[in-house]
Amino acid sequence: MDAVYRAQADHLREALKRLSADAEGPTERLLMQCIEAYERETALLAQIETLRSENSRLKEQVRKLRGAATNKESSMSSRLRDALRE
Repeated sequence: MDAVYRAQADHLREALKRLSADAEGPTERLLMQCIEAYERETALLAQIETLRSENSRLKEQVRKLRGAATNKESSMSSRLRDALRE
């Protein structure tokens, strides 16, 4: 996916260079800034996807740990639970 975005950005850059060959300096700079922002966006989208998968993994881990803690607590005798509370 990243290669596709990079190829599209390169294609856009070349097309805009051809179009802006006779444009003023500020216009070309603005166009190049837009392309660079597009390239940064793809990197950020990849980072977001990585963070989402890590978040899902951590949520699953928390769910398992909570389940283990609940099972552990229910297997204790009531006397032991009372003693631990005090």
